[in-house]
Amino acid sequence: MTIKADRSRIRNIDEEKKVIVFNSPNHGKITGSRFSAVLGLDNYTTEFEAACNIARIYSEYESTKYTEAGEMLEPVIRSYVRNNVVELLGDALDLSAIDKIGVEEPVSKFDCGFDHFPRDRVFGGMVDGYVRVNGKRTAVLEIKTANDIAKWVDGETGLITKVPENYMLQASLYAVLSGLNKIVFVAGFLDPKDYDDPKGWKPSKENCHAIVVDPMDLSKLMIKASRWFDEHIIGGVTPRWTDKDTDIIDYLTTKQVDFVPADLTKLINEYLDVSKELEPLRELERQSERLLARQSELKDEIKTSLQDQISGDESKLEYHQGGVTFKLSTGQTVKIDKNSMEKDGILDRYSIKNPTATLRVSFDKE
Repeated sequence: MTIKADRSRIRNIDEEKKVIVFNSPNHGKITGSRFSAVLGLDNYTTEFEAACNIARIYSEYESTKYTEAGEMLEPVIRSYVRNNVVELLGDALDLSAIDKIGVEEPVSKFDCGFDHFPRDRVFGGMVDGYVRVNGKRTAVLEIKTANDIAKWVDGETGLITKVPENYMLQASLYAVLSGLNKIVFVAGFLDPKDYDDPKGWKPSKENCHAIVVDPMDLSKLMIKASRWFDEHIIGGVTPRWTDKDTDIIDYLTTKQVDFVPADLTKLINEYLDVSKELEPLRELERQSERLLARQSELKDEIKTSLQDQISGDESKLEYHQGGVTFKLSTGQTVKIDKNSMEKDGILDRYSIKNPTATLRVSFDKE
């Protein structure tokens, strides 16, 4: 996981109010991926984390085979849509035979400062492209890769016509910012094995599906998000952190050392080398603990079984097998009832005798 933190922006971490007061003159904006978190609708990202991200106080990113596949296949799917645009979208967009339809490539993130909507004060983000009809932008293009096809299936029709809510929020925001009233989702569905070799995945009509939808009405939600933005980002105070944000607070309140003296570096390198050499021995230790525990269990079972072989006045038994001698000695222990002893001052009268057995195991010398 990659973590970026800028403590110079933090004015105060208020443990009592559970907020961070900060300065952030060059803060970020509410993007489509942050929109649901800001609204308190995200199951994974809290409002506090979203605020830290937008304020550029703290952010984290973990690259997985799923995110890597998505980034790698986005241009592949866009090319597939461009080459099959009439077949995929002609009927859904109600086009005539003379209409000309095409796919507009998005502006590179490096050329737009990672924001396709620089004129908006509060909201921003990047689209995956646009669908153009007769030379005009008609719809926002959103490309997704997924392996959970069930989330895209309409329960009543059984068809792939349903869009997960978090994707709808994101794309609807971009449609509003783009001034468009149509969204084209193109979902590429991968099998689990495809994530191990995304280059081998090829889009087709069997694994690539287009869904054309109208944007959600975001008027109230955007007003709510704008007020949140002004209160927390412009106001310089995060929302209250929750138990889910403990790791962030722990990171921000822990001094991160980037440089240590050479002698300490040497010690740490030696420690790492020793730890590496110890690893196979730790596995042996774990195996030894398991075997020793089982050996102890077996010894107890053997002792119980050999006790059954003793009768009458017999108190000792010896058995030899496989180069091992088992010698059993039985007797009694005396348990002192201390409370009664203290009460009456008589030890023997209150002595409790229990039978005992000791098993010694000795291996023959080779």
